[in-house]
Amino acid sequence: MEVARFSNGIHICQRKYVLDILKDFGYLDYKPVSTPMDYTCASKLSRDSSTALAYHTSYRQLVGRLLYLTNTRLDIVYAIGQLNNDLKLTGFADADWTTCTDTRKSITGHCFYLGSSLISWKSKKQSTVARSSSEAEYRALALATCQAQWISFIMHDLR
Repeated sequence: MEVARFSNGIHICQRKYVLDILKDFGYLDYKPVSTPMDYTCASKLSRDSSTALAYHTSYRQLVGRLLYLTNTRLDIVYAIGQLNNDLKLTGFADADWTTCTDTRKSITGHCFYLGSSLISWKSKKQSTVARSSSEAEYRALALATCQAQWISFIMHDLR
């Protein structure tokens, strides 16, 4: 990141970072053009055109690097946000009641997906005996919520 001070303010530039992205993804030799994004075309970027690419590793890497670039390039925030739509965090949690016949403790499990990629999962015996299936489910939800919050903080830091 290049930072330059002027009498009327500070100028932040990520020219080297942009060139590195272009080089890494094979776009360095392409002719640059001005392409402002029309907000009405957001629906065209949905399942029809981007889903096939959205789950490939290189696509996710590119979107991740472009998300970082939006910290200094506010003009591309909307467009990159549209590319990022298929990479939302989704989670599931469940518990069963008194599965362990020896201790009567319930089993808790949860998993989280980023797009279609499983990024976090856990299955464990609860530390105490639940008095009802609702209590077992509540404990599972509490554990999954802690994990979701942690993942959310990490995703926010990566942006």
